[in-house]
Amino acid sequence: MWWGGPCGLPPSLTRPWQRQSRRSRGASSSRYLKSSFANEDHLNSYLDPNRGGQRYVEFHNMREGLYGIVASLMMGDAEWARQTGDLMLATLASITDDSGRWSIELARERGMADRCEGVGCPTRRA
Repeated sequence: MWWGGPCGLPPSLTRPWQRQSRRSRGASSSRYLKSSFANEDHLNSYLDPNRGGQRYVEFHNMREGLYGIVASLMMGDAEWARQTGDLMLATLASITDDSGRWSIELARERGMADRCEGVGCPTRRA
């Protein structure tokens, strides 16, 4: 469900964001997006305050990460968007098994299983 906030955050977390100017909102969203992808896995992630600030990749959020990359592309940050999108898709391809599912075993081989949640959901392969 699209909440209308930055990167799909629920309204309760976006009220201050909604009061910002359009330019300020774009800058805030861009900073959040870039920080969510600034990791060795090249996947959008978050720092969980309930687990000591550890970084996690919630695979349910991959679509929102791609939306953010497309928005960044449309707002003029084409180089970052292209590079980030390429790296993200390469990582996802490397952990997708022959049946089209994100595999915790393949994620383990990449050394990223400890921070992945929601792996094993079916995906489609062209």
